[in-house]
Parts: sequence; structure tokens; C-alpha cells
Amino acid sequence: MLYSKHCQSDFDGYEKVQELGNGAYGKVYLVRKDGELFALKTVPKGIFNDLSEQQLQKEIQIHKKLVHTNIIKLHSYYQDRQHVHMLMEYADGGSLYQKHLTLDEVQEYFTQICNGIYYLHSNNIIHRDLKPENILLKNNVIKLCDFGWSAEVGYNKQRDTLCGTIDYMAPEVSQGKYSFKVDTWSLGIILYEMIHHSVPANPRKYNCPELVQDLIEKLLVPQDERLNITEVLKHPYVKQGQEERQSVLSEHSLNFSKYQVEGLELFNELDVYLEQQDRAIIRMTDIFKPRQSRKVAEQQVTQQTPKKSFFNTILDTLGCMNRKQNQIISMINNSFRKTLVGYLHPFSWLSFYYNVSTSPQSESISPRARIMRPSKQKFNISFKEFAKHCQRLKEDEQSEITKHINLIPPATSNEIQEFINSNKIEGNISNIAKDFEFLPAEYQQILISKKITTPTPIQKAIFPLILEGRDVIAIAETGSGKTLAYALPGIIHSQAQPKVLGPRILVLAPTRELAQQIQSQYELFTRTCCVYGGVFKNLQYSEILGIKESRNKINLPSVIISTPGRLLDFMKDGLPLNSITQVVLDEADRMLDMGFEDQITQILSAVRDDRQTLFFSATWPNEVQRLANSLCNQDPIMIQLGEQGLSVNKNIQQEVIIVYENKFEKFAELTDRLKGQKLLIFCQKKLDTQKLEYRLSIHGLKARYLHGDLKQAERDQIMVEFKSGAINCLITTNLASRGLDVSDVDVVINYDFPDTIEDYIHRIGRTGRAGKKGQAISLLEPAFFNNRLKNDLVQVLQQSDQVIPQELSSLRL
Repeated sequence: MLYSKHCQSDFDGYEKVQELGNGAYGKVYLVRKDGELFALKTVPKGIFNDLSEQQLQKEIQIHKKLVHTNIIKLHSYYQDRQHVHMLMEYADGGSLYQKHLTLDEVQEYFTQICNGIYYLHSNNIIHRDLKPENILLKNNVIKLCDFGWSAEVGYNKQRDTLCGTIDYMAPEVSQGKYSFKVDTWSLGIILYEMIHHSVPANPRKYNCPELVQDLIEKLLVPQDERLNITEVLKHPYVKQGQEERQSVLSEHSLNFSKYQVEGLELFNELDVYLEQQDRAIIRMTDIFKPRQSRKVAEQQVTQQTPKKSFFNTILDTLGCMNRKQNQIISMINNSFRKTLVGYLHPFSWLSFYYNVSTSPQSESISPRARIMRPSKQKFNISFKEFAKHCQRLKEDEQSEITKHINLIPPATSNEIQEFINSNKIEGNISNIAKDFEFLPAEYQQILISKKITTPTPIQKAIFPLILEGRDVIAIAETGSGKTLAYALPGIIHSQAQPKVLGPRILVLAPTRELAQQIQSQYELFTRTCCVYGGVFKNLQYSEILGIKESRNKINLPSVIISTPGRLLDFMKDGLPLNSITQVVLDEADRMLDMGFEDQITQILSAVRDDRQTLFFSATWPNEVQRLANSLCNQDPIMIQLGEQGLSVNKNIQQEVIIVYENKFEKFAELTDRLKGQKLLIFCQKKLDTQKLEYRLSIHGLKARYLHGDLKQAERDQIMVEFKSGAINCLITTNLASRGLDVSDVDVVINYDFPDTIEDYIHRIGRTGRAGKKGQAISLLEPAFFNNRLKNDLVQVLQQSDQVIPQELSSLRL
């Protein structure tokens, strides 16, 4: 009979959400209890014979002992009359099967798989059924699962059971004598499949990057020549993955640059020993659980652990793992001691129990105790502090808005007319700003430092209207300098108002990237805060409270830049907008496309009625017209810069290439032609960006993909690398088609042509910005094109004085 750890009542209260899988031996369900998700494996007893019952019992007995970051946790298990139930950790990222990964992801995930296998082998367990379907992902952390064929093997012992999956099975399994190296054979097959999405068909012809090729060739060989898992961990490819990979707990800012194979071996064995002694509180996976009280943890371990020499503890640990102590002593030389100490440095509060310093700079092991805890959030503002701040903002007195600010000298009627004619401007323009002389001297110096010496046409037209206090609707091509067109007069507007605690300007943007780009412009001149989704809300309280450098140095923001959804979250928490006197809606058409109309209306209803409202967009569809008319409290002045309707920056040279087949080959030739230039490449689907990154990396391009499924920190880091030139090729979706401000993009490539001409305009507008020249190349597949899109494209090419390819004109769809 199977051992039952829990009674049936322990499984009460679990709500079945959906079925995750259905196999030959049972089903797996997604279940929920108290808001937490689990995977419940249910095996019917009707399928059991004596052998399969013993196998399931063995699976449970093995799995319940395994506690490691890269292994799915078995929480509990129970049997009733009809079924055996196993409650396990839920991995929401699915399996590696048929996942398209970048080379960096392959290296990172393979390294984690090796760590998990090392842990199993260190505990004398062979998996025997390693395959992508049994390798899961949870928050980008690998989780090994399905231990149905796993077995415990003694030292120098062999197994003879024929088991596993044929594509990943080592040749010696069929011969009946094998041991731990069957798992490293499977690792070779999996590594190949992670790169090529199929198992190797031709032995010894792997066509992989050099280090990968070398590792696979050392794994897919007879078992006498094959690497064991310790040797795999020491291979340059895996060691490089260990060094480059930040911890799987990267959100806690750990640095694993000292991560070494020797340190990993020793720490894993120490981890096993402490787990056996019921001291799981100091496991790496438990130390950083957000709900774990550090103080309680220290007290518990201090009470349970006797003070002893750190290395004596290690010797005891390794001794209990049946290792010869004289071999261990020879390993512990000065360099190894420093390696181990460097590895344990992030967990250096453990030094308290072992009277050892764990500073990675230490030349020797100091007997002096040091307690160093992982750093906490620098400014962790509580909701109570935020609520108090909101209450103070509500107490701000409302006063009359100073709208009309007379700073710009009047231009002559001839100058105004000449400006209108030369820039094809439509709208009621009564004055223009010919230069930046009306700005304070320090602002002018900032602009000069940024090599901005003359206003752009949109800025010349808009500056006077905003300073006159008018509501404005501005339609202008991308890259025309719209952000500074409203930011500079907006800052002057805010400074002219009576001083209050709260912000004076609110800017709404559709995406995080655009919000951050807008903030970078405002921050040149004034204090700002930028809030958006994708990060924990409580981490942005400090932004709103103006705490950026120190709690003792509070600079309340005068400008809030936000996405609509996140601002509503803060409003529900009590943030008032009664101090706002100017509202800017940037990319208003995009916000409507994304379904933000109700949120925008709700937000503006909380702002005073006599505010100044500014709309900025590259297009002017009926929906935006309707929204503008409903939200403006005075008759707005509409300014149209360039052609009515669709307009493109004429500084962008546009090229259209018709592609019937071999699309990537044509694209590869194109990238060879553009080598050395900064490229922004657009695809229609998120998955395609990842595929293209992989294919380009094989061709030697430093490429990264960017799409909405990435975490905010990842997106920020990719943008930093692209702007700095660390990578010269960014592959993205329409996420980056609006608001992305990288001033030195040389070429925009539409690898997939967009569905609408509006998206085309916004995409190619990422180059040729701020008066610079740019180039846009579009690969057009007739099978995914239609006559309407063709006519719109021809119209755009004509308006921007581009050559229309004869092949496009004669294209029959």
C-alpha cells in the first residue's frame, strides 16, 4: 500500500481551475487554494499492477526528498480508494518542448538544468527520462519534474531496466548496463534540440556554435568517454553560463559573479546535510522568500546550530556524503577558500553561526563574526506614508490658474505667412517662436548642451499657443519634436502658478516606453515622477513622494507622467489630482486604439474644469476628434503640420522590396549591406522577434528582441544596451513603433509589413528624427498584402516625394 502523508481533510478547500494535461497514467489539474496555484497529479488505481504500484511508490519516495531550486517541489500526497493524488508546485511557464529560445536563453536554461541534475546525482539519483516535456519553467527558472523512472544508485553500481523516451535514451540503456551518464547523454540531445528544435539526425554533424558543438561532441559518445555531470559543469560553455547568469533570484539584486563549480558542489552538499537536519531555513531557495522574516530565521538557526569551525562543518557534511576526508582537506587551499567565500558572500549572514568573515575581498578567513544581510529596497515607502502624503495634497488650496504668459515677442504677419507656407501648416496661428530667447538662460544652456539650437516647426507654432493658455490639438509627423513642444511651455506654465505641494502638470501616454521617454525630456528642466504598470505599485510610492536620493532630501515632483491604468490605481489609493492645471495627452490615437478611453475620461473628471488641455498625435481619426471635443473645456486650436491625413517625415528615404520566397535570405543580404549601422527591425508577432534574434545571432549580429511579454526591468536593460550601442540591432513588435526615442537609429526595417498604414508611418518614424536623415526598408510579401494597403502605401510614398517601385505599381493582388 502506498504511504499516505496527509489525510483527506488536508486536501479540502482546493478549487479545480482547469485540466493541464492528460496522459496514459493519469491527469494533471491546476488547482487553487487561498489564492495560490498548485498542480495536482491524479493517478487512478485501476491502471495499477504490482509493478506500476511499486514504481509510483518509488516516485513519491524519491520526489519527497528532493529540495532544490531547479526541481519541482512535491508539497504533499494522499491516496483514497480510487486515486493517488500528488500536490506539486505549479510552473506557469510550461515546458521547454517546442519553445523557441535565444542563444543566451539556451545557455542560461541549460546551465540550470545541469545544476538540477548535479543535485540529483549528488544524492545518488538518476532521472532516466530527461526530455523537454519534463523540464518546466517558472519565472525563468528551470524546474525538473516527472521522477517516475528515477532510481537510486549506489557508488559504482549499475542499473539494467529498459526505460525512458527513445529519442533521448542513451545507447547503453538498451544493452542493460548503465549508470549516471545516461542523464548526460540526454543533456546532449536536449541542448541540440533547444537550438535546432529537433533531435540530431546526423551523428557528429551538429552545426552549433563552437562551445556548444564541443560540449555536445563530448556528451553524445560512448559512456566510457562521456562527461559526467561534474565535468559538464566545468565545461567552458556551462561555466560561462554560470558567470554571465545573474541569480534566478535576480529581483533581490544578488551577484553570482563568483559562482564556481567547486563552490556549487560544496554548497549543495552542505545544503543537503542541513536539510537532513531540518534546517531548511537557510537553504538558498528559502532565504529570500518575500514573506520570510529574516529576524525569525536567524533566531531559529542560531538556537539550533552549535558554534563550530566553518570548515569543520563542511568536513562533517562531506563526511556524511561518504567522501574521504583526506581528499577534502587537499581541496581546501587558499584559492578554494576564497572561491567558496565569494560564492557564499550573498548569504553572508550565515557567517554569524560559523564565526567566519565572508567578504569576497578577504585574503584570509577571519575568525571575526560579521552579519551582512541582503540589501532591502532603498526607499520602501509604506502605504500609510503614501496615504498621509495624499491627505496633505488634498489640503492644497485651489487658486485661479495663470494661463496667459506673455514671453514671446510678436512676429510680423509676413513672417507668420512665410512660416505657414513653407511648412504647410493648417490652423489659426497668430504668432511664432523664432528662437529660444524667451526661455530662462539656464534652460537655453541645457538645450545647447543637447545640441538643440533652433525650434522645430511644430515647436515654433505651439509655443505661443500654450503660453497664451489655449487648449491645443496638434497633429504632426513623428520625430518632429512634439515632446519639447509641450514640455518647455508647460514648465513655464507650472512655474507661473501659485506654489502648492502637488504637481501642476499631468502627462498621459499609452506605453511605458513612451512615458519614460517623455520623462527624460521633462527631467532636463524640472522634477518629475513617472509611474506605469509592470512593476510593483508600492515601489513607485517613493516617486510620487519625491524621494529619489535620500529620505532627508525630498523634492516633490511638479510633473506626473503616467500610463492611464497605473494612474487610476494610484487614484483608487487616494492620490488627488486637484492641483493639476495642465493635462497633456500624447499619442491620443494610440491610447484610444488600446481601449483607454474610459480610463482617460475617468482621470480627467478628477481634474479641475478650468485646466489647460493639450492633445498631441501623429494622426487625427474621428475617435480622437470626438474625445478631444468632449474633454476640452474651451474651443481648442487645431494645428496640422504637413499634409492633411497621413504624413511622413521627408527626411526618411523609403525603400520597398517585394519578396515572393526566401525572405530571410534576402533579409540577411540586407543586413550584410547595412553592417555597422544601428538597425530597428519590426515583426508582427512576438515569437517571430525571438526566432529572428536567434537567426541573426548565428550570422554574427549583436541583436536583442523586445516585446510586451518581457518584464519591465528586462525591457529597460535592452533599451539601455541599444541606446548605448552595446547592441546595434533591436528586433521588436509595434510596442516600439510609438514614443521610442533613440536619436541615432540609422535604418528601420519592416521584416513583416504592418497591417495598417498608420502603423507603417509610426514604425518608420523611429528614424530621421530631430532633422536627421534616415532610411526605411520594407519587405513586402504579396500573400499578406491587399489593395487597400497598397493604395495607402503608394499615397504615402507620393506625399513624401519617394520613388514608387514599378513592381509595386504593377502588383496584382
